[in-house]
Amino acid sequence: MIDCLFTVCIKNQARKDIAMRSLESFFKNTDASQARTYLVVDGGEDISGAFPFDYVLRNKESIGITLSINSGIALIQAKDRYYVKEGRNARASAVSDTISYHQDDLLYTPGWLPKCLEAFEKFPQACFVTGWKNDHTDHPVSKQVGEYMLKLTLSGQHLMAKKDYWYSLDPMTMMYGWSAGTLPYEPHRGGPESPFEERGNPGPNRKCSRFDWYLMIDNPRSPVLTGRFNIALDVITNIGKQDSTWQNG
Repeated sequence: MIDCLFTVCIKNQARKDIAMRSLESFFKNTDASQARTYLVVDGGEDISGAFPFDYVLRNKESIGITLSINSGIALIQAKDRYYVKEGRNARASAVSDTISYHQDDLLYTPGWLPKCLEAFEKFPQACFVTGWKNDHTDHPVSKQVGEYMLKLTLSGQHLMAKKDYWYSLDPMTMMYGWSAGTLPYEPHRGGPESPFEERGNPGPNRKCSRFDWYLMIDNPRSPVLTGRFNIALDVITNIGKQDSTWQNG
C-alpha cells in the first residue's frame, strides 16, 4: 500500500476536461489494493464525486499547490500517528512507507505503479522517483541505467518519495533563492535577494515553478544540495504543455 496524493484546481471547462481524463487514466491503470488515494480540491469545481477517492480535502478558495500538498501530507502524517497498529478499518490503517504526489495533467500506463516502486529497490538512495521522463532540456539525463534515467532535477507533475523524506520537508515553503548557491543553478536564481520581499518565479525568465525549485534545488535536503539523484521512468505521459492546466488556467 502506498499513499497517492492529488491536487486539482478546476477553474474552467478546459481544465476540467484534462483533470477528468487524467484521473480516469489513473483509476483505470492502478491496482486499488496497492494505492490509498487522497484528493485536495484547491478551490474551483469539486470533481471528487466522480472517482473513488479514499479521502477528500476541499478548499473553498485556491491556496496553491504547495499549501495543498502540505495539508494532504499533514493528513497522512496524522493518520500515521493515530493508527499505531492496524485496526478494524484495514484500508485506513494499513502501513505505507511511500507517498506519490500527482498533478492533474498525466496519463498512466498499466503497471506504472509497481515499476516506480521497483526503482526504489534498485536505487535506495534516490530522492524522488517519477513515472514521467521529464523530456525537456531543463531536466537533462545525467546517467542512463537500462530503462532508468538518473536526473538531478525533475518537474513536479509526478513525484514519489519515501514518507520520511516528505516529512523532512514539511512544511514546504514558497521561499527560495538564497541557499542554493551551486552551479549551474546559481545564475538562474529569480527574484530579489532579500527573503523579506515578494518574489517572482525562479529560473530562466522566471518561468520555473516555485514548488519545483524548492523541492529540487533550494531546501537543505534537495537533490542538488545533497548530490542525490532522482530516477525517471517512461511509464506516465504528460498531456502536454499546450494543454497544461497551470498554463491555461
